[in-house]
Amino acid sequence: EPVYFVPFENALSLLASHKYYIHNGNIFFLESEIFQLIQSIFIEIVKTNLLKIKANKERLMSDPRIRTAIRKFEHEREELALHKETTLDIKANEYRLSLASDVDKVAHDAFPLCMYAIHKHINENSHLMHFGRLQYTLFLQGTGLPLEESLRYFQKKYERKTPADKFEKNYAYNIRHSYGMEGKRSDYAPYSCVKINNMNAPGGQECHGCPFKTFTEERLKSVLFGMKLNEISVMEILEKKRNNEFMVCCKRYFEGKFPNSDYE
Repeated sequence: EPVYFVPFENALSLLASHKYYIHNGNIFFLESEIFQLIQSIFIEIVKTNLLKIKANKERLMSDPRIRTAIRKFEHEREELALHKETTLDIKANEYRLSLASDVDKVAHDAFPLCMYAIHKHINENSHLMHFGRLQYTLFLQGTGLPLEESLRYFQKKYERKTPADKFEKNYAYNIRHSYGMEGKRSDYAPYSCVKINNMNAPGGQECHGCPFKTFTEERLKSVLFGMKLNEISVMEILEKKRNNEFMVCCKRYFEGKFPNSDYE
């Protein structure tokens, strides 16, 4: 395998491992270790430039272009962190559902607003359109609700408008498919916040997507006050909505509902 060398000052972070040969101020490494070298050089460049930025922070922050770039970076970093926290894969959550009857008991207090909106819609209309049903089914699966209980839940909610035989024919297969028991038998995960935000806007009787994005400001305000959030929390959420920070809205929503919880 070919051997390469570079001046050791370009690979300072590699020295701590004591596994590289150094001679005449050069550090020698194998071709297979090039990635480690590049990573080391990149880290050193970042560290050096961060120190320069810190030393010149006041001068740099006077430039509106720099301020704009930093605000954008901070916003994207927070969005990324929230995406990791709020993928809606809540299998480890304390609310693990085991019975169809559990859903109504915990929905108001424990569900994200997007799922509570769908829950409220199915209670009022005894029906969900395709995208809302898929979004909700995968979420319920993620809470641990078994397939048979999920089928029982949906059939009970639909029974006012849909006879049992029609439910079995038109809807049961899709629910079993979402649980990986039909078709390709894939292991589907609940939709992430990013996916929910990127869904097409609901129309007509549809109720899928993110309420912080799809609801009008007046409708969202009414819903939030109905969920017993205080005025400060509601105003902050509406401000984030105006800035299209929908996942931050969701975080503020949980903080408003559970002010004494360590949501971070």
